[in-house]
Amino acid sequence: LSAKNVTSGTSEVYLDKNRTPIPPQMGGPIVAPFDATTDNKSSLHTFNWGVQAGVGMARPLGRGAVSLEVRGEIGLMNIQLHPDMDGKNSTGAAIVALGYAFPLHHGG
Repeated sequence: LSAKNVTSGTSEVYLDKNRTPIPPQMGGPIVAPFDATTDNKSSLHTFNWGVQAGVGMARPLGRGAVSLEVRGEIGLMNIQLHPDMDGKNSTGAAIVALGYAFPLHHGG
């Protein structure tokens, strides 16, 4: 539905990938802020596929039951439309859920 990249902080700007500092005669050193929120939905595939697995258990406690569930998800495709420019990324999640179920009784 949406995709945003949030960055913050500062970094020195270098002349090349060897991290050569910008000399004073060229206005250096330069420290640039990277505080931004960028909408990058147009750079991502709208479809993804992957694998999801989980385990759970429930035990009686009082009038109801307490439950614990652990799940994991991993995307199996690169979500970037232009991996040569944006790199390769996949999705994933780890979920732990703790719950309590209680019975709903109708009066009788």
